[in-house]
Amino acid sequence: MTTRKGTQYGGLDESKDSNLGTSVATNDTGETTNTDDTTFTGGNDSDLIDLNQTFRTTELPEETEMPNKLNFGDAMRAIPSFGGGSESLLTSYFNRCEFVLEHVDEKIKLMILDAIVSQLTDKASDAVRYREITSWEELKAHLTTIFGKTHSVQFLQKQFNQIKQYEKESIQQYADRVETISHELTTALTLNKTTAEAKIISETIQTQTLAIVIAGIQYDIRLILKATKVPNFEEAVFLAVEEEKLNEKIEYKTDNRNKYVKKSNDKSKIQCHRCSKYGHYSNECRTSEHKITSFKNQTENKNFKSSANQVKVCHYCKKENHVISECRKRIYNEKKKKRAG
Repeated sequence: MTTRKGTQYGGLDESKDSNLGTSVATNDTGETTNTDDTTFTGGNDSDLIDLNQTFRTTELPEETEMPNKLNFGDAMRAIPSFGGGSESLLTSYFNRCEFVLEHVDEKIKLMILDAIVSQLTDKASDAVRYREITSWEELKAHLTTIFGKTHSVQFLQKQFNQIKQYEKESIQQYADRVETISHELTTALTLNKTTAEAKIISETIQTQTLAIVIAGIQYDIRLILKATKVPNFEEAVFLAVEEEKLNEKIEYKTDNRNKYVKKSNDKSKIQCHRCSKYGHYSNECRTSEHKITSFKNQTENKNFKSSANQVKVCHYCKKENHVISECRKRIYNEKKKKRAG
């Protein structure tokens, strides 16, 4: 076996066997060591695998480009839902929505925006229920205002003092909004306060909450709450909800009664016994007596003419061509009875 001298590493001379193609190292004592992980026992150059040739001849798969745009179905499935929560959840929600909006065609962005709004739930849905959202920036700004960083005390106090019940908002929904702002304001004002100070602040805001929920509620229920003088927020909400249910029942009955009255006012088949015309009762008849008499005479004349064409039959003697008032036999018999009497 012949060896050739190689590069020297730290006292070792690396040589390569011309037959086996393995690297060996000769140390200072003249001993040779195999430096490869795999030991070959015999063979020639034709048995070895040329890795360079293998990589040159092997065709690697072509890289496929990911599509730049999402179709409508994929975009709809990628839209997340959001019901409110911490600022971190809000940020994550924004990132996912913006990813979808950036990867859809410009033509369907408004449809995707409508879909994003429809996926809002709970408090987030309530926050946009009565707002018309026309752009992603508008929706993002509105949700950030409500669920973003903690608002300043001045901002919360302004919202608290100006809150009103919406036109189509139920009493319970309105009360929930008032209570949410009340809790946020209490938290902001009691931050870094002592227990005694926090208690006083909390009681003060509770009193204000009762006054504010009454001031912003619909007018008819506001009058009832003021007259009742409810002692706290919970009782005010309970009474207002019960009154709302009662009003709904009254409105339902009124609607049904109006439908019945409308139906009963149909007089097209009613006949007046005074003038014999249709469309009104006899006590509502406006036909004059002269017209009624004329109408009756016309009716009698018609009956007379129709009866004149019929054959007369006497009901006394049962003979034809005369009636009982003209019957001579009847007249004769009556005179005979008078003379006999």
